[in-house]
Amino acid sequence: MSTNHTQNYSLCQWEPADRVLREDFNADNAALDAALARIEATASAAKTQVQQLADVAYTTGFPPFVAGAYSGNNVNGRVIELGFRPKFVFVVPTALRFDTTEFFGMAVDGRSSVHLQIVDDGFKLSADPYGNGTNGNGTFIYFAFR
Repeated sequence: MSTNHTQNYSLCQWEPADRVLREDFNADNAALDAALARIEATASAAKTQVQQLADVAYTTGFPPFVAGAYSGNNVNGRVIELGFRPKFVFVVPTALRFDTTEFFGMAVDGRSSVHLQIVDDGFKLSADPYGNGTNGNGTFIYFAFR
């Protein structure tokens, strides 16, 4: 039985003197599985909403924002061209994976972050050699407001 537990999901954190039990691993795996299922469901619902909003936005002439998706290619400094300089951009991965650290990104014109920068005709992404960042491994969705 572990002495300590993680703050967010109460997963086991064993001390050297703790007795390791199979039941602890099973409980941790069940908690992780449930948390990942919630994240996947949220991402899937968000992706559906983005597509619905995009379908409506592109039929109104000059939408106040654009939404889209891209596949990360691990190129640091990649620019997603929008044809305008956005005032605000939000980027989110569509799935959470254990083999990489995917990043959310948010930037306001004039205030960039390490992982996302607004440029004249779109936004610039980050990546590192390990597949991390807003242009790392995986698929991402974005909202860019005019």
